[in-house]
Amino acid sequence: MLAAGCTMFPPQHPDAAGDQDGGGSAGSSQNFTAPDETQMQAILSDFDRYAERARQDWKVPGIAVAIVKDDRVIFLKGYGVKTEGGNDPVTPDTIFQTGSDTKAFTAAVVATEVDRGTLRWDDPVVARYPDFALYEPADTRNFTITDSMTHRSGLPDHWGDDLGMLGYDQDYILHAVRYVPPQYNLRSGYSYENVLYMLPVGIVRNSTGQSWQEILGSRIFGPLHMTNSSADYASFVSAGDVATPHTFRAGPDGSLVSTPIQSRSIMNTFSYMQPGASGVNSNARDMAAWLRFQLGNGTSDGTRIVSSEGMRYMHSPQTLMPVTSSRKEYYCLGWVYQEMPASPVLFHSGATGGFRSMVLLVPDQDLGIVILTNNGLSELPDVLAWQFYARYYGNSTLDLAGLMQSSAEAHVEETVNPTLPVPASPQPSLPLASLAGTYHNDIYGNVQVAEDAGALNVTIGPREVELHMVHRDGNTFILPASEFFTGIASFGVDSGGTVRNLTLPLERPALFTRV
Repeated sequence: MLAAGCTMFPPQHPDAAGDQDGGGSAGSSQNFTAPDETQMQAILSDFDRYAERARQDWKVPGIAVAIVKDDRVIFLKGYGVKTEGGNDPVTPDTIFQTGSDTKAFTAAVVATEVDRGTLRWDDPVVARYPDFALYEPADTRNFTITDSMTHRSGLPDHWGDDLGMLGYDQDYILHAVRYVPPQYNLRSGYSYENVLYMLPVGIVRNSTGQSWQEILGSRIFGPLHMTNSSADYASFVSAGDVATPHTFRAGPDGSLVSTPIQSRSIMNTFSYMQPGASGVNSNARDMAAWLRFQLGNGTSDGTRIVSSEGMRYMHSPQTLMPVTSSRKEYYCLGWVYQEMPASPVLFHSGATGGFRSMVLLVPDQDLGIVILTNNGLSELPDVLAWQFYARYYGNSTLDLAGLMQSSAEAHVEETVNPTLPVPASPQPSLPLASLAGTYHNDIYGNVQVAEDAGALNVTIGPREVELHMVHRDGNTFILPASEFFTGIASFGVDSGGTVRNLTLPLERPALFTRV
């Protein structure tokens, strides 16, 4: 299991948040009256106080917020600090990684190509990216550009997210997709994927001859005047006003503490290993321009960037998501469409090793909010966005941060210190020397298991990531919590005592056959 990565959704917000259509006074957009200016100022003042209190309660070093209404930026503020323990404040210009909120940018770039007539949404991917193949030949022929961005390929959920961390490049990862048996028929289910978003990036790069950074700059960042936004790690680290990535670690007393991620950690660069799925760096000021563009039906200050047809296509439901609340949710292209009593909303969250973000749009109200934070394990952005939504629709008593804090902390605690029980009377393993050797998997390649000072280590991937193994019971071992993987590894031994295989807890259990 990855300890962190570019994930998508937090635990569902309670129905209390989803049901706020006026605190019971508004059942639909037809009978809801939007707050007037005085009421809106009161809502913003209340939210301002709430955001800072929640930031402190949730132990998040810094957050930045932008709110747009009727094509105006009505709220723009930073809270807290860039680095835990420091005093350099977060401002509206502080740069954060946005994780999976990048996906909507990718869809918008493809929309500009469709508008130019160089691509079509229903173009088969293989016609534009000939090396690509799915496990089933028929699926390869029918898999479209839209399919690559709507999480309905049939691949297992989050397949391949670990490959980039292990050092495999984009070409290798996309080529390896062909070896993965589908979990369901094409377009008949939902499973969240990051790696497939690299396909439209490759297609547009092939079409334009430009780098992804250049394409985003010319098609999106430039026209929207997002002057401080970028999509590569070099730009992130060289930004003058940049937040430090954090994660939660256990403090001296065992409580969770926001801790800066060391600069050499792979968790800082993982966001850029899946261009198109993740990688955009931005700040609250620039993201306010992004909100205006989305709510403005593809325009920016009167200039059309994406056609109204393209915007409608990106915002339209494509894939029904599993039912996890009383509201139906559909994945669009880089957005989630959720049915609500007052009016539909569009939203998406993003997470990297050290950052988390949330963007929420209420198109019928011409209203949008973005929350950026510098702790990758905190669900606070999602909570604050839904809290503001509820307050806007008239619920002045809901305390979503208070309601969710204990469950969120328990979730983080399990991530930081996973429960991996050890039997009371563990049995010994085979001699470690007999377990050492080379093991092979068609996707992950060879791994080396070596004995070192009475313990076993596993080396895996082009990056030669070393995983330490702690004996658990018999021929099973624990991979302690780390920035890469944690879980139980097991050696398969036949009836004659010969070691045949090794199962490692990667993104999902992976079987390696002894060579």
